[in-house]
Amino acid sequence: MTLKNQLPSSRWTSYRKWTDETLRLRLQLFMSAIDKLALLEHTTSVLGKAMAISEPFSAGEFWCCFELTADDGSLVIARLRLPKHPNNHSSEDGTYSIACEVATMRFVQAHVPKVPVPKVYAFGDCNSEWARKIGAPYMLIEGFYGNTLFDVEWNLCELQGSIQRHIITQWTAIIAELATVQLPMIGSISEFSESDGATIGRLSYAEMDSLVTPGPFESVVGYYTAVIDTKCRSLRNKEASNSLQLAYYAYRDIVQNSSVFKDLNEPPFPFNHMDLDTHNFLVDEEYNIIAVIDWEFAQSAPWHEHTLPILFALFGNVFGESDEAVLRLPAQVRCGNVSLREVTRQLYKKGFDNAERELQKDGRDIRVSISTLLDSKGARIKRLASILEHIDPMYIERCTLEMIRIAYEIDERDSANYLRNMDQQMNKNIY
Repeated sequence: MTLKNQLPSSRWTSYRKWTDETLRLRLQLFMSAIDKLALLEHTTSVLGKAMAISEPFSAGEFWCCFELTADDGSLVIARLRLPKHPNNHSSEDGTYSIACEVATMRFVQAHVPKVPVPKVYAFGDCNSEWARKIGAPYMLIEGFYGNTLFDVEWNLCELQGSIQRHIITQWTAIIAELATVQLPMIGSISEFSESDGATIGRLSYAEMDSLVTPGPFESVVGYYTAVIDTKCRSLRNKEASNSLQLAYYAYRDIVQNSSVFKDLNEPPFPFNHMDLDTHNFLVDEEYNIIAVIDWEFAQSAPWHEHTLPILFALFGNVFGESDEAVLRLPAQVRCGNVSLREVTRQLYKKGFDNAERELQKDGRDIRVSISTLLDSKGARIKRLASILEHIDPMYIERCTLEMIRIAYEIDERDSANYLRNMDQQMNKNIY
């Protein structure tokens, strides 16, 4: 891998990968409204040096990024807020979520200095003078010579063993460091100052997702119930399939009535990036993690949010034979890929064991072992619930039954009977 002195924009694809015509049109209209000269002027005034702006750009669901460079090689990434997604009918304009992200980045820099967070040079919501001149709410943040690991090598499991260990050691240490910060409520950091500390406010995405209760929350059960109730309401409005609605109805019952999420239900709650996967950390040419990006949805969260990354997570028998069953039959065609995932999975767990030992040496015991949590009922159910909307409908019922089986420790027959009872209750609108 050669990333040294390679500008991040050299890998940016601008419009080339945008196939959804509605989103492509949104992006084109956005680009036509942006005043790059104003962006350059503002960045130059903030940094005190002349800057040049990249022609390629990177865009996602919420942000469009430009790269600005100075003669001395320093980089600034200009993140410009995209207009609302066409399917988002909320009144949210991004003002609160931008404030949360900036406050969070500054909070992490102050309290978790071992986590590499880009500096925020300037930002402006839709009401600021520079945002009006530029044409969008914006953030000017520190840039790095590197790229996301996902762009460099999307399948971590296929990397050489020593490189995997090097990445995972850093990855798990960052998550463990964040978990040393434990807060009395579940919510987003809406404000932060050195003198007054952090303010825990409603979730940064509460208005965008039309949460029935925006937070902050005093318990895990209260938090998950609000999130699931919002999802159930959305699925009813969309007239989603009965199997998907039933899956979330059963998930809600598990949260409310099983013992799974009542374990570790009370504060304090660990701080969590909430999306720390290979697409959200930047690496250099030696696979050193040089920055963690995209802090918009970071929050204090349930311990159960510490789950295995989807690339090498366990899904039981949802998609066929479980990984454990395949590994017992080395002659199977799938065994090679399953073995690679198992190796990475064990490295990931060991990474947390090592990270937690290092924290203990420094007198910073995080109270709960993340490596143990990864195999807990709550983490396994949370991971299964997270894929419900993203899998083929033929697997939804199997996924739901697996969640039920884990939660109540019952066999397939009893799980099926339980699900039938849930279906009857849901159809009577007992909620």
